Amino acid sequence: MFPKSQRVHTQDFKKIILDKRTKKRFSDHFRVLCSMEENFSCSVVVSKKVAKDAVSRNKIKRRVRSLLRVFFNQKPPLRGNFLVFVQKNILKEENHLLLKEIERIL
Repeated sequence: MFPKSQRVHTQDFKKIILDKRTKKRFSDHFRVLCSMEENFSCSVVVSKKVAKDAVSRNKIKRRVRSLLRVFFNQKPPLRGNFLVFVQKNILKEENHLLLKEIERIL
């Protein structure tokens, strides 16, 4: 889990989604919305359409957060709010393939 200072707050979700300047990027497993802000924050969203039970959704979130942590630690400090929506069930995919996919869309 990201520290509280690096998480997107729930009241900012609507602002990021509705902002016309928000950059949207898509891949097979992810949809990323990025709004340019001064500070860095990131949140992972997994809907019930992707995984019905909470255990699977939480497992997906933990896995994606760990991949994002690896990605953001390799890069210079980034700025902006990132919302990462998981599109499909990614539990069967390998981590190195998902990391390449994240690198490609970010």
